[in-house]
Amino acid sequence: MVQLKNTLGKGRFMMLFMSADRKQMVAFRKTAFKILSDPTQKDFTATEFAAFKKYAKDVTGDFGKPYLLPFKSTSDWMWGEENISTIGCIVTKEMFKSNPRP
Repeated sequence: MVQLKNTLGKGRFMMLFMSADRKQMVAFRKTAFKILSDPTQKDFTATEFAAFKKYAKDVTGDFGKPYLLPFKSTSDWMWGEENISTIGCIVTKEMFKSNPRP
């Protein structure tokens, strides 16, 4: 889970995990994240996560353009509903992929 706080205009957040040897990666898509109803929440169970109905919001326009990284990523820009929001996802082993360019 990620607690987001926007103080400079439009908010955006992107997350990518890359293993130290650069062989495995997780690209976090906005469809994997849900908005937690309580922005102060610090943890959740799989059952609680299933009950969250709202997915992370897409970031569009110039602010949603791809970020130049030194490796290929399919991570998405995303945000919650408010300037202060909490979004979360459950990381599964299926999310781990081989890096196409280690």
